[in-house]
Amino acid sequence: MPQIAFFVAGASAPAGGFALLLAWDRRDRGASAADDIDAPFDGEVGLYTLLVPTVGAQLVRAKSRSPISIPEDGCPNNPVGFPDKNLLARFSLKPGGTGLSLFPDLSFDLFDGSSRVYGAAPDGSTLKAELAAGSVIAAEVSFQDQLQDQPWEDPLEGLATLINIADPTKEIWRTLMTPDQPLTF
Repeated sequence: MPQIAFFVAGASAPAGGFALLLAWDRRDRGASAADDIDAPFDGEVGLYTLLVPTVGAQLVRAKSRSPISIPEDGCPNNPVGFPDKNLLARFSLKPGGTGLSLFPDLSFDLFDGSSRVYGAAPDGSTLKAELAAGSVIAAEVSFQDQLQDQPWEDPLEGLATLINIADPTKEIWRTLMTPDQPLTF
């Protein structure tokens, strides 16, 4: 079964930005896939980023505690649609229950133009994500744009360099895909 893991961080007061790191594991290969030199080239695993500006007073730092299983049915090989399509991703994390619960609602959908081609939850519903200790999310965080595929052996590229991590992408991916593993940045 496919699985994802994520890290979301950002701040704004009154203007700022948010970053999303999305670890993708299409064939449930687990953290050891980071050691397979062919893994990122066949679309089974990868790290994808998205940075967006935001306004309003917000502070978010949230990491999934462990990988989250998503449905196999209709799941594309990768969340950007390469090589056949240019998919748009919509990722939303919203506090669940009361206060600063570590079990927020998660939405993850992929679109081809305006048509929804994949959803991690049935239309109109959400998944529950368990957050790692130390996560803080007081308001909904939403991203909608094309994800950027990151190189496997090198540090983050493009706007993702604003996250300021010097680790190779595969090590960030491994950390996100390993249950109970804290991020070291």
